[in-house]
Amino acid sequence: MRLKTSCALLAFTAALGVSDCRLPEADRIDPTGTTGPSPVPAVDSLSTPFVPALWSDTFTDDSVTLTWSTLPTTTRLCVLERSDDDTLNFHVIASPATVSRSYVDVGLKQIFVPYYYRLQIVYDDGARTSRAVFRLYLDPKRPISVHPLHRSAQCVALQWMFKGNICQAFSITRTQDEGPPAVLATVPAGTRMFTDSTLETRSAYTYRITALTKSQAGPPSLPLTIGYVEDPVSGVTEWRRID
Repeated sequence: MRLKTSCALLAFTAALGVSDCRLPEADRIDPTGTTGPSPVPAVDSLSTPFVPALWSDTFTDDSVTLTWSTLPTTTRLCVLERSDDDTLNFHVIASPATVSRSYVDVGLKQIFVPYYYRLQIVYDDGARTSRAVFRLYLDPKRPISVHPLHRSAQCVALQWMFKGNICQAFSITRTQDEGPPAVLATVPAGTRMFTDSTLETRSAYTYRITALTKSQAGPPSLPLTIGYVEDPVSGVTEWRRID
């Protein structure tokens, strides 16, 4: 069914003069760049080139919600295309209604690879524009700045930062002394702190935190090892970083 739809769209766009699915050399973008929301002039005339803004702020590791600016009323057809790599070989994935401003693409199969989206607009007289290109790179990244807080003899609170763009949850793994690592807890994606209240003062513990997506795990954080030791300055015995 999807193949028939794509073929029909390609035939329709070809009849309208939208047959070339590659960007002209002058329109190609730097693969290291990312476009996003930007001010767009409110034009409704073919005498002034219209460049729609195309961006996304909602995505997982297998879908993305694309959003674009309001189109001129002279728009006859809009065609959404995707390239699955840096070659910018675009293929049609949808032809949303001209009054629509968003589309959910559920065809993503990999993370750690770039996806490019292009929105083509066909006007009533057959003229078209194809300059709205959006680059999406799905990357769960590694949690950073893991450090202990609120330390007592029985528990320690861990805090971390996360700068990835996809995450369904965080997995917290702990190793006690020289034992094997074990998953201590799995917490929601919005969490940035976890309290471990199952500590023994005679042991040392190593923690790693990993961002989880629907299909796989990202790279783990650098290890944090703590021990119940005396602060050489204050003389207070508490859980402190020893790695």
